[in-house]
Amino acid sequence: MPKPPPRFRYRKRNQEDLLRRIRAYQFDENFSEAIRDAVKGVPKRLCEFLRSNEIQLSDEHLAVLADVIEWRFQTRGRGRPRGSILMSQSQEIEHQIAYRARAKLSRLRTTGSTKRLPAGVVDRVIEEAANQVAEAYDGSPELKKVSLENVRNAVKRGGKR
Repeated sequence: MPKPPPRFRYRKRNQEDLLRRIRAYQFDENFSEAIRDAVKGVPKRLCEFLRSNEIQLSDEHLAVLADVIEWRFQTRGRGRPRGSILMSQSQEIEHQIAYRARAKLSRLRTTGSTKRLPAGVVDRVIEEAANQVAEAYDGSPELKKVSLENVRNAVKRGGKR
């Protein structure tokens, strides 16, 4: 059995990396300290350094400065980005089928004497709801993409709030 490939590990930026970059560009000490402070989250010294009229920045200095500003001050959200508000047509069809199936199952549970339904009722109700929705979308190629397993999971999970 072949070994799985090693997992990619993101290397965190640290002080040594910053010092290596500074040495690569051979900045003077004042500019190096200002960049180091800005990376740590204290941009005051760098701003003062840039506002002073006595300094002329080379293209290399501007490139590193752009990197620092982009890396440090860009807005990053926590976690993964939320999905699109708009659903694809197949997802919309699955949503409609699940809605109809939930409504029918709710009626069956209230009319019966117990909350528990007999075996196979959920699948039968989902198929009936899928047939009703399929009549409305007659001839749509998106009907082939609809997964009744996704609908079943949505019905079991309950409505999204």
